[in-house]
Amino acid sequence: MAKRLDEDGITENVRSYDNSKVELSNCPVHCKNRLEVFCNVCRVPICHDCALWGKHQGHRFSPFVDSSRNTVTKKQCGGEIPDDMTSHSTKEGMLAYLDGCVVRVTEAIEQVQEMITRVHAQWNNIEEEASQAIHAMFNRLGETAAAELQVLEDSKARLEAQAEEIITFSEDIKAKNWSVDDKEARELAQHQMRFQIKPIPITTSNLASEIIPSYTSVMLKIQNFQELRSCNLKVYSRPLRVDGLVWRLRVYPNGYGEGRGKYLSVFAELTSGNGTTINYQYCIEILHCGRSVHFRQYVSDFSDGGSWGYTKFYLLSKLEEEGLISEDTLVLKFGVRAPTYHLKSTQLVMHNQRLEGQLKSLRKKAANHATEPYHAQD
Repeated sequence: MAKRLDEDGITENVRSYDNSKVELSNCPVHCKNRLEVFCNVCRVPICHDCALWGKHQGHRFSPFVDSSRNTVTKKQCGGEIPDDMTSHSTKEGMLAYLDGCVVRVTEAIEQVQEMITRVHAQWNNIEEEASQAIHAMFNRLGETAAAELQVLEDSKARLEAQAEEIITFSEDIKAKNWSVDDKEARELAQHQMRFQIKPIPITTSNLASEIIPSYTSVMLKIQNFQELRSCNLKVYSRPLRVDGLVWRLRVYPNGYGEGRGKYLSVFAELTSGNGTTINYQYCIEILHCGRSVHFRQYVSDFSDGGSWGYTKFYLLSKLEEEGLISEDTLVLKFGVRAPTYHLKSTQLVMHNQRLEGQLKSLRKKAANHATEPYHAQD
């Protein structure tokens, strides 16, 4: 028997097997195959089919030759073909080379299987961490929502009690024959003071998604709406800067394309990007008395100067019928956001790199200007 090897791999000489312990030179499972591989896990010689497809799949192997065959060296297993094999001049030389090929393929399969197992493990870890993070986020949002709802429910209960008291007092007044003298007038004044309703403070909700960024928005008040419509003019919002990108809302009061003359047409436009195509979400809504009456949002791929929107955003006839044009003014709200915080952070990093490049260029110009000789004028 040849010198025994480590479990971790092949040394200078590969495994051999004692013929006194193994009488078969062919595989007992695949009878036509020779025993060419030694399974380091089961510690038995096997054929290449057993190594690739049989129950030994996924184990660690070494080349195997019995004492009646030539010894396969590590150099041969590493893929280098000896000079006497270049022309496959001998049967044993060819078999030895093929033995090495089988071992290399088997080891490659093992490595791929290890990578597959590692990817599965990483995915499971990410999935578990994400599940825990989302669960914790919902718990936090649930607590915040519960606190805000409790405050609102308390305010509602106080108002309902006050309304009931006012109704009761009003019925008492109707039932009595009041002769308004000085005493009764003072009593009425006291009741009026008691029933004065204080305005409810409007508070901004603290509920916000920790997964999807919030919209950054801009308002657009289109004055002289009918005049702009009759002249077929278009209107732009002021620039909206989001994550280092510059956007604006383009509006056609008399419609555009298929919507001309019948619909209000609106488009989100990327006026200054980063030179690549980006996937961003935008929303456009009509406001009336500070309340949203029509809302649309979509996700599109934008390139520099590109725009997406709606040629048939809202019927012009409905704008007038529903009183959404107040004092010849239409109010729109335009918002943009990255669909994920990952994309948002990526855009911010790119924007920061551009700013650093611009700063470096300005410093270089300033340094060159400082070194130029000064020529005084007479």
